[in-house]
Amino acid sequence: MGSKRSVSEGKKGVFLIDTDFQLLNAVRFVLSRGLEGKMDAIIQMKSRNPKERIAALRQTKVFDQIYDLELDTHPKLEKVYILLALMFPVAYLKKRFGMDIRGRYDEIYMSFATKTFDFIIAGSGCKNIIGYDDGMGSYVGNPYTDNYKPGYMKVRKLLGRDYQVNTIYLNNPSCYHGEPGKELFAIAENEEKIDDNIINQIFAVKHPDDLEGRKYIFFNACITSIDGYIDWEKDLALCMDEAVNKEGIVRLHPSEKRADEYESMHTDTTCNMWELVCSRYVDDDSLLTGFFSTAQFIPKLMNDKEPYLIFTFMMYEELPAVTKERFDDYVKFFKTKYRDSSKIYLPQNKEEYRNIIKTIYEKTVNKTDAGMMIHE
Repeated sequence: MGSKRSVSEGKKGVFLIDTDFQLLNAVRFVLSRGLEGKMDAIIQMKSRNPKERIAALRQTKVFDQIYDLELDTHPKLEKVYILLALMFPVAYLKKRFGMDIRGRYDEIYMSFATKTFDFIIAGSGCKNIIGYDDGMGSYVGNPYTDNYKPGYMKVRKLLGRDYQVNTIYLNNPSCYHGEPGKELFAIAENEEKIDDNIINQIFAVKHPDDLEGRKYIFFNACITSIDGYIDWEKDLALCMDEAVNKEGIVRLHPSEKRADEYESMHTDTTCNMWELVCSRYVDDDSLLTGFFSTAQFIPKLMNDKEPYLIFTFMMYEELPAVTKERFDDYVKFFKTKYRDSSKIYLPQNKEEYRNIIKTIYEKTVNKTDAGMMIHE
């Protein structure tokens, strides 16, 4: 595990990006190494305002060339379309995106594998694929293969389109618990070189923020694979809010379509990017409650802060046992990275969940009261 790795001199690199978090990490990578204007970005964005985000990014001149790709439309003949794209990636990229990148890049940086990104890798001819932080998926398992079905992987390999990712850049390499044998490096080589004004310009951080003054946060999980998940999520959110004397707030998952279910509670309507604002509003006395959200890990991964954490996935009976085991394994590992591992909880039922929250609330309220008395 290393802290530095020199970007190859004289070689052209490109970032493949499809989420705000990936974009943030790509920008931090470039700024922290003084590589402004020397790398490209190929973006197929899934954020709420992709056009505005990319327009702001262009103004900063962080990247040299920026390709803004439309999202896939998933035609009826999807399997045929995927097969043809893997067989003739150069022709596919020209026809679909008007893009010819043969031999252009010596290094491709990818956070999470998608089929479009597979076609780009194949069409570029680049063999040096480097990983970078995509959240929890980068610390557990393999984000370059885990989301694919075996059939697709067999076809990809048969057509000679397979690739390996052996080097990964992470916000906190010490918290990696994925496949062994990877070379790990820090996303930010020199934090002092990162200009917060550029970050704020790209991501349009709004003030004031609904999170201000809210220490007890519930992260809604959009678990569409589980029938009736929203009722259970809402029940757990209300339970937390009652246990903290109505001082809680709900932060909705970007994909959640039923925000009205939480209308009786405070909800975060500002929707600033969590990775940018949590350093301001989260401290060691905060409580972050959720199913198994990347957001719960971010304060430790990016800022070395240790709020109280409650993971609720064990209470979902419908969740497959193998998934619970994988999540549980990482939580146990993550505890070893906390200075105080007793601040991380895995309740098995609602009563235990409620009691844990009440205990945490009493601890943090008493600490706040004591601090106020000292300053009086």
